Amino acid sequence: MKKRIKQFITTILSVLLVISFVLPHQTLAANFEKPILNYVALGDSLAAGYLNDKSRGRGYPEFIKERIESGSSYLVDLQNFGIGGYRTTHVLDELINPQSPKYQQVREAIKQADIITYDAGANDVLGVIGDVTKFNPNDSELMKQIQAAMITVGDNIDVTLKEIRKINPDAQVYIMGYYNALHFLPNIQDAVLYLIGELNKVIDTVAFYNGATFVPTFEIFNGKFQEYLPNPDIHPTEAGYQAIAGQFANFIIPNLPIVWIFGEGTPSDEIGHPRDKYLDIKNWVVYEKVDLVWQKSYDLKEYEGEQLVGQGAPKVDYGKIGDFYFDQNTNILYVKVDELFWLEIGKSDPIDDNDGGQDGEQPGDSGTGSGGDQTGPQNNEKDGSQNTGSNQGENLNSGNSGTTGEKLEQMNNKANTTNTVKTAGNNQRLKLPNTATNNGLFLLIGMFTITIAGVSYLMYFRRIKREGFE
Repeated sequence: MKKRIKQFITTILSVLLVISFVLPHQTLAANFEKPILNYVALGDSLAAGYLNDKSRGRGYPEFIKERIESGSSYLVDLQNFGIGGYRTTHVLDELINPQSPKYQQVREAIKQADIITYDAGANDVLGVIGDVTKFNPNDSELMKQIQAAMITVGDNIDVTLKEIRKINPDAQVYIMGYYNALHFLPNIQDAVLYLIGELNKVIDTVAFYNGATFVPTFEIFNGKFQEYLPNPDIHPTEAGYQAIAGQFANFIIPNLPIVWIFGEGTPSDEIGHPRDKYLDIKNWVVYEKVDLVWQKSYDLKEYEGEQLVGQGAPKVDYGKIGDFYFDQNTNILYVKVDELFWLEIGKSDPIDDNDGGQDGEQPGDSGTGSGGDQTGPQNNEKDGSQNTGSNQGENLNSGNSGTTGEKLEQMNNKANTTNTVKTAGNNQRLKLPNTATNNGLFLLIGMFTITIAGVSYLMYFRRIKREGFE
């Protein structure tokens, strides 16, 4: 019995030690609430997930979603409109034809999209060729028809991209180039490679002139045909779709808006992803995540910030790091924490005009924060920002003495900064746990839990001892 009690005490101490070190980190990771990225996939059977064995599975959009979620601080809301057999005319029809069954649904999804992927064009060409096993590249009339089909592909994609820009000028659009899906026809490989190259040139050119990104997939299939296309079918295996998704992700993830994380104290390495930024709102220190570790970038208190006043939220390119901006329309105070990001601190009392400067108007993006690495998912019109005219970029009220640090101390007494997750440019406002965890509290909870378990354990052995058992 004594041996069992000794083992029990040892177990208590071991579990207590684990709880004191592990539980706080687990709580941080569990509570971190990620911003949503709206993703729309347009295309044919490749987007729909037709597989090489003629079954249905997961297309490349599903794997793009997984890649983004594992490689960034975003959660992805995917709407996949890929349909088997679709040509470029079908995709375009859903955008411009009100009689199309999905017209409203597709347009509304595009309107809300942050990123859009597109694949179409192969079926336009294959429809002209017919049975690929009987394809004769020496048929000059057939080759003319194929060239005409490629021109149509280019025209349709061009109109599609322009329509997407009308619906949502800020969405990032990625267009897939084609791989060699006819590698199983060795006798006509020269002609096959030529046509794939020409089709990809058409798609690449149209994408470039419409501000979309061309995503090549030809090279990633070379040498992988047994794995990605083992059967004489143009659709890849799921491994092939994963490879396509990886290629897309290589272009998409580096271009996603920076995710800003706000909290008190040094950030835990268990939250965030590479490129994320963190603002310690207690000490006003900015961190950036490099690989898997947060590194201190700069201390806002060390900047000589100016005090700016205007009407409407500040534009992303207005002011410099460490500046303050007071919106006279809303009494909201901002501080510039990054070259392209204004942080809304909150409501504040009107700022005194110590230098007697004349108030003015400074148009810009509205919302709880303004800015980002690049153009975000929403533009000024969608944000409802004010464009008040000729005073754009003017220093309206500056020259107040004191460093940014001194002003931040003063503002801490006036404004209430909320712990949030902030994606640069998309004006989402989400909750974030305080990263300055209380180890003592978790330790107390752990001790209480183990004590209850220990009492129950001892009562059990006392009972069985009274009944005559060891």
